[in-house]
Amino acid sequence: MKEDVVVKLRDNDQGIINNKILQHKSFEEHLAEYNGKISVGYFDWGEPRGKEFL
Repeated sequence: MKEDVVVKLRDNDQGIINNKILQHKSFEEHLAEYNGKISVGYFDWGEPRGKEFL
């Protein structure tokens, strides 16, 4: 397990349960993981196939 990971320990009849608690990151924190560089592009999802609207 990595450092700075928050976990919740619970005791039940079969032993101790270790649950990782997810930490929500801000946009700036996510951006820092990519050295401040993001790319925005177009993705072609193909032709509509149902009740989609444009």
